[in-house]
Amino acid sequence: MFHENNCPRCNSNAVVAHNYARKLGGLVGTIAGTITGLKGSRVSGDSLSSLATGLIAALLGATAGCSAGTILGSALDDNVLNNFQCLRCGHRFSHPHMAPVQPALPEPWEQN
Repeated sequence: MFHENNCPRCNSNAVVAHNYARKLGGLVGTIAGTITGLKGSRVSGDSLSSLATGLIAALLGATAGCSAGTILGSALDDNVLNNFQCLRCGHRFSHPHMAPVQPALPEPWEQN
């Protein structure tokens, strides 16, 4: 995923975000949520309703776990890890460095 920022070393705008912690957090959260949902869905009764309850609980647990893991991973990527890498010089850095904004030209009627 390319971002609209520049490398602090070579000022190139070919910068990619790796998001390793976000991806790993989502995966671990999905697995943990699925297991928790299945363990918490012990319902007595006929096997069809128990199976349906278990599947719904597993899906809800996986969704909640994935969301929580992704949020935690994003926080780690943004604040702890060197998440961004320049494709030109290979430099890795934490926070994106935005490209300098060109000043707007004055309108013709605003000139003295």
